[in-house]
Amino acid sequence: MKKEKIKQWFTRQKRSLLKKTFALTSLPRQCQAYDFIDGIWSQPYDCLLPTKYKLYWKNRLINTSFSLEELKISQGVEPRNERVFILGSGPSVNNLDLSKLRKENVIFLNGAITSINEVNSPFLEVISDASFVRNRSSLLTNLRNDLKFAVTFDVFRELALLDEKIAKNYDFSIINEAPNWREGGTLLNELARKSGDFLEQEAAGELLKLFLDPRLGFFHTGTVMSNAIQIAFYVGFKEIFLLGFDLGNANQPRFHENTEDVVRSGLLNDYEEHIKPFMLLTKLASKKTGVGVYNCSPVTLLPYSIIPYRDFNSLFF
Repeated sequence: MKKEKIKQWFTRQKRSLLKKTFALTSLPRQCQAYDFIDGIWSQPYDCLLPTKYKLYWKNRLINTSFSLEELKISQGVEPRNERVFILGSGPSVNNLDLSKLRKENVIFLNGAITSINEVNSPFLEVISDASFVRNRSSLLTNLRNDLKFAVTFDVFRELALLDEKIAKNYDFSIINEAPNWREGGTLLNELARKSGDFLEQEAAGELLKLFLDPRLGFFHTGTVMSNAIQIAFYVGFKEIFLLGFDLGNANQPRFHENTEDVVRSGLLNDYEEHIKPFMLLTKLASKKTGVGVYNCSPVTLLPYSIIPYRDFNSLFF
């Protein structure tokens, strides 16, 4: 294990040096040259709407990702599939009886995967930040065979470097950042500041089209919760319940951490400029589609006027 850790450290140092060298050439970050730094790269089946990829390592095809369309088709129309719980990592999860989710669809976010055996009902694990894999690799051992992942390509790369078996043996969907999402998020934020009825304005409507079709790209807001929300809308769930979406206590240990082992969170820094505008867009999507979105956290920074509160225990009578 120690030998493997040393090998990973040297690999990351090499990558860092190569990336800095590429940066001096002024190549854009999306340039395909970056993908060959580790010998890990992807090839889309359809370049016009890339949602499914062949995944390579050292010129070997090691996996083929599934598309969001395939995820949507596999969801089916059973009554159980009408609602989904998105399990975040906020401290409020400590007060929830997660065994109540055993007959529910559950999307796990990052370290929430540690509760998978208690929940016993995995639908998807979503990871958007590669630093999570680097900082919390111990949480990604002994994974269940029935788990599916939705990850950015950077995350897939980190997982492959962590353990080639994960990259080869698990099902992945590769999620891409929406083009110009930063400008869109800034625009939405400005609209929110200027007008109380901004949700009816044309610019918000254009962003809504992107929100409802993540095949075109995902909003990057500083929280993986936003990626999971877009997936839940696209797949077709009628009710979406957010667990552990606390935000206000982001300086406290996540429910799977302890006080001596806390990874710094940037949620509070991203809240006003990115997270809150995205949740306002979620409110608009809920209004336009009839899909119910509810926050089950009793201590959230996000106003309930944006995403209404539902008591977790009241959902299981």
